[in-house]
Amino acid sequence: MNNPFRLVTKQDLKDFYNKIKPYLGYEEMEDSDMDDVVTPLPSVGSRYHKYSTEEQVVAEWIDGKPIYEKTIVFPKSSLVSGEHSYAHGIADVDLIWFDLENSFLKETQYNSIWSLTSYNNTTTPFFVFNVWASATQLSIHISTNVMNRITNHDGYMVVTVRYTKTTD
Repeated sequence: MNNPFRLVTKQDLKDFYNKIKPYLGYEEMEDSDMDDVVTPLPSVGSRYHKYSTEEQVVAEWIDGKPIYEKTIVFPKSSLVSGEHSYAHGIADVDLIWFDLENSFLKETQYNSIWSLTSYNNTTTPFFVFNVWASATQLSIHISTNVMNRITNHDGYMVVTVRYTKTTD
């Protein structure tokens, strides 16, 4: 039995059309006849977003420049409570900003994840960590209570940045 959920190809449609054409009174179908009917699906790569620790182009900015993205993972050993600066290693930065939905602190023992702003049981926001960026570094401020949990239970921080370059 054929898989009813498999992707139907352009050739499948052409074969089917050629089978029913005699009943419709048409001639044999040419290869180019299906071009107007079938639009190929985008490649798998364009249907999902892949986060990477390598620089990659992900979009286009208002002025037509490419938007680059890079995800930086900071291990527990590099994290300190309070404000600390880290070189991001990105050359020729013009504009830089954070993908806030994909930047977080992870505490591994209890499988906890903290976003930039988290809520306690009274729904009052409390400060977890905050980030600033410049052309050469990221400045990160981690609250003492969260840093204590990371230190005591192991964890790491993930920051995803997007940026344009002066060279584009």
